[in-house]
Amino acid sequence: LNVVTGAAVRLSDSGLGCPDWPTCAQRHLTPPLSLHPVIEFGNRMVVTILVVACAATVLAAFRRRPARTDLRWLSVGLILGVLGEAVLGAYVVYSKLNAYVVMVHFMVGMALLAVAVVLTLRAVHGPGRGTLTVARGALWLTRVLLGLLVLVLAAGAATTGAGPHAGGKGAKRIPIGLEDMTRIHAEIVITSALVLLALLWVLWRTNAPSHVQDSARILLSAM
Repeated sequence: LNVVTGAAVRLSDSGLGCPDWPTCAQRHLTPPLSLHPVIEFGNRMVVTILVVACAATVLAAFRRRPARTDLRWLSVGLILGVLGEAVLGAYVVYSKLNAYVVMVHFMVGMALLAVAVVLTLRAVHGPGRGTLTVARGALWLTRVLLGLLVLVLAAGAATTGAGPHAGGKGAKRIPIGLEDMTRIHAEIVITSALVLLALLWVLWRTNAPSHVQDSARILLSAM
């Protein structure tokens, strides 16, 4: 929800709907009843709810019995990251939507989302590294795919920063040709898809567990 509302801020040119932080405008905490301020302030309210949820997660991780050090570290890292992301959001506003700062803001958000997923998966499984249930080749391809997907996100953010939706009127764009950046982004996506197809083939050839193969198919559908 935080990512989606952040995208709404950017695509509706509402990045400076609230020109101050943490208040919306000067001494006014809440926004005036107009489109851009309401959209921007809505994103900030989602972050507030997110901080509360992360705080509850930290409390749950420390109260859990038997104690799990990995869950404690992940939950603390998550709430510190969300708070840091909020401060970074303030810098986005005060830098007048500097495209590079906006890119970092987005990528940190994606990293925090990944941490939340890891925390969720670890919370429903036992401690430790677990048992490898796929071939080593499949594991290696998965790591390559993960690296490529990080590049896809970064290139996608750069493409948006070079294009017409930089978050607000007058915001500076990244000085890269939009067609060139779009082509680079597309080529990385195609490469990622090919690696995923190779991974699916390896999983099928090595008779990997069905739930693993199903997950790979879901990822392919999403891509």
